Amino acid sequence: MFKGLGVAGSISIIDTLSGDVLVEFEYDANDPIRSALLMPIAVGECHVDGVSTAYVANVVSGMVTIVDVDALALIGNIPVTLAPDGQTGLDLLNTLQVPIQTPVSPDERWVATAVLSLTTIPRANTGSPDHVAIIDTSVNEVVAFVPTPAGTHGINWGAKLGGGYYAYVTSQHANVLTIIDPDPDGDGDGHDAAVVGTILLANGSPGAGVTDGVGGQGVKPLPLAHDGWIQKTVALSGTGGLSAEVEGWLALLTDDQKKPEGPHGPDVQPFCFCAAGAPCGNEDPSAGCANSTGAGALLAHMGSTSVTSDDLVLTTTGLPANQFGLLFMGSGELELPFGDGLLCVGPGSTGGFRFPPRSSGPDGSFSEGPVVGFTHANFPPSGRILTGQTWSFLAWYRDPTGPCGAAFNVSHGLRATFEP
Repeated sequence: MFKGLGVAGSISIIDTLSGDVLVEFEYDANDPIRSALLMPIAVGECHVDGVSTAYVANVVSGMVTIVDVDALALIGNIPVTLAPDGQTGLDLLNTLQVPIQTPVSPDERWVATAVLSLTTIPRANTGSPDHVAIIDTSVNEVVAFVPTPAGTHGINWGAKLGGGYYAYVTSQHANVLTIIDPDPDGDGDGHDAAVVGTILLANGSPGAGVTDGVGGQGVKPLPLAHDGWIQKTVALSGTGGLSAEVEGWLALLTDDQKKPEGPHGPDVQPFCFCAAGAPCGNEDPSAGCANSTGAGALLAHMGSTSVTSDDLVLTTTGLPANQFGLLFMGSGELELPFGDGLLCVGPGSTGGFRFPPRSSGPDGSFSEGPVVGFTHANFPPSGRILTGQTWSFLAWYRDPTGPCGAAFNVSHGLRATFEP
C-alpha cells in the first residue's frame, strides 16, 4: 500500500482467516531492503523449496521485493528495470520504466514482471522501450529481459500444450497479445526466454477503430491453470458439472498441469465436490452439498504437509452459525449419501479418527490444527500421521434446518500426502 502523500509505501501480510495484519514492512530510507518500498503496486506468490514466497513490484524504485511469508521477513530486492544504456538497479527518474503486474507461473518456477516504459527510447539490452523481466525463483535473479510492445502492462500465465506454461502479455499501445515462453528448450534455464508468438486482438468488426484491442488490461487464460484453482475444475471432470468445452480443455492438460504445485507447494487436493448425487437435489459443485445457508461447506488448508514443520491447519467455512462440527480423518475414500451430504472419507486400512467437536461460532467456521502434532498426542499409533502417508479429511457438522431434513451435513474431502 501507499503511505501518506509521497511515494513511500509498505507491504503487509494478512491472516485471511482472522483478517489480522501479522506484520507491516514500511519504507525506510536507511534500510537496504525497505528503501525499495516506493509505490508497491502488484504482487505474485508461490512456494520455493516449501517456503511461501511473495514477489512485490515497486513502481518508483524499479525493484521486485522478495518476501518470506512463512517467516514474516523481507529477503531482498531484484532490479527489473533498465536505463537506456542497459544499466539495472536504478530508480524511475533514471530509467523512466515502471514494473507493473508480476505473476508467478503455476509451477512456481518463474516470475514474469511486466515493465512499462514512459518513453519511446529503446534499451541497449532489448532494442525495445518495454520488456518483461523473467525471474528464476530458484536463484531469485532476472535471467532474461524479453522485449515487448509499447505500453506493456497486463500479464498472466496459461498452460502450454504438451507441458509448461506461457506468459501472455497485453499492452496499452499495441493491439496484440504477446506470448512468451520462459524456457523454450525445456532445459530449466530461462536465459533463452523469448517471444514465441503474437495474437492480433483487433477483430475488424464494423465500427472498430484504430485502438480496438489495446488497453493493456488483465489477462485471464482459460482454463485458469494456477494452483488451488485448476484442481477444483479437474475434480469436476466426468461428473456432469462441466461443459463439453471445459472438458475439452482439461483433456489437453498434462498430469503436471492438472496438479501444478509440483515440488514447491503443499500436496493437498480437494475432491468429492457435490456436483451430482446430492441427497435431495442440494448440489453445490464447488463445495460440499448445500446446507441451510444456501451453499455447501468448504474445507481449506493453510501451511505445509511437512511432518517436521507441523503447521498444517484445516479450516471449514460456510457452516450454519453456532453449530457443532468436527474433523474426520481416514485413509479410505468413497462417495455415498450421508445426511444432507456425500460421505467422501472412510476408515480404509488404518481406521477412522475423529478430532474434538468445535463450534462454528457466529461466522460459521471452525479450524483444527496443527493436525500432525495433534494426531501424535491423541490418536493410537495407527492414526498418527507419518512421512509418506496420504490421509483424507472431511468436516461433519450439525445443521438442524438443513434442506434434506437429516439435521447434519458434511464438507467435501481434502486429500493430503505428507512429507518429511
